[in-house]
Amino acid sequence: MSTYIYKPYYDYNGPTKSEPFRARKSADEQTQCFGNFHKELEHHFSDVEHEIRWSGRGEVSIAVAISEEECDARVKVCLNDNDLYAHKIRG
Repeated sequence: MSTYIYKPYYDYNGPTKSEPFRARKSADEQTQCFGNFHKELEHHFSDVEHEIRWSGRGEVSIAVAISEEECDARVKVCLNDNDLYAHKIRG
């Protein structure tokens, strides 16, 4: 299995064409987005053997037996669903 590490974060960059009424999230809403992201990761990797670990620094490491591109794509869906972004630490 390979391990991929991401550091999710929230960044408000204003309304977009696809979301013209997008507003900045409150601290509570951001916390809720991170909580949902945690739950959704487990769901999006439930069909493959995996191990997801969270560091005290806000990083998530995913050990999984799929390609890096497939892992990135699954993480991206979870991020997008929760209005989050991530820096990839290692791949």
